[in-house]
Amino acid sequence: FSPIIKLDLMQIDPFVLPEIAAGVKARGLRLLVHNPEHVGQ
Repeated sequence: FSPIIKLDLMQIDPFVLPEIAAGVKARGLRLLVHNPEHVGQ
């Protein structure tokens, strides 16, 4: 996974998380959304 994507997810406003989650799922990166611990690394 791209570290840039991780940084973007960590800096997102809570209010736009659903929008981002939809975009991430559309890209087939569901694991990033479903594994917060992985994103936090």
